[in-house]
Amino acid sequence: MKYNITQTSQFLYTVTFLITLLSGIFTLVLLVPKGVSFLIFLALFAPIFILAFYLPRFTSTAEIEIIMDEKGMERKWIKQFLFQTREDDYIHWMDIESYIFQPNSQFDKFKLNLKNGSNFAFFHNNESSNTDDFNHFLRDFITKVEEINTKPGDKKQPIRIGKTFYETTLGLVIAIFFVIIIIAVPTVLIVVPGKDKASSSTILGIISSSAPIIFFIFQVYTHRRKRRQIKK
Repeated sequence: MKYNITQTSQFLYTVTFLITLLSGIFTLVLLVPKGVSFLIFLALFAPIFILAFYLPRFTSTAEIEIIMDEKGMERKWIKQFLFQTREDDYIHWMDIESYIFQPNSQFDKFKLNLKNGSNFAFFHNNESSNTDDFNHFLRDFITKVEEINTKPGDKKQPIRIGKTFYETTLGLVIAIFFVIIIIAVPTVLIVVPGKDKASSSTILGIISSSAPIIFFIFQVYTHRRKRRQIKK
């Protein structure tokens, strides 16, 4: 089975975004005359923000082909990352100790922990989910692992499901902190007396902008619940 997947480098994505955004702001500050209205400055800034959002898609992505067979899986590099040259790699099923799939609001993480202490990992941008085979690959990979683990007469150590960051103590602490923040900020804006109370639209705006935080809290809850079910 073959799967064409767009692999993403978080490092290159972040660096490209920040360089484009900061250099654009610096250029505007130097070239735009003082006293220009905020709306005009915002209109000039909009193309820079759009460029900073789209440019990383070209500098931080690589195209790979993953081939799964009865012996293992192979990653072939179809298009390399910028300034990088990597060799294709092959992993035998018997060498895999555990696997991790860690969903994220933008970059999903797939990782194999190998018995020799090394690992095989890559990130996948959710924006590519409708144009590549990542979801299909993940579904077939999990099915294959379950097939290997339940193979009759095979006494080898099964391939385990590894812990994601959401299942760690630090992940739980961060989630609790986020819950407190989400509850506390709107409460303070509503309850604390003052001349300028926040409007309902402001509060809704704060809540809606907290989507990545809410996503993180939800992932901590669901992953920890699944882990408890596995242990039963």
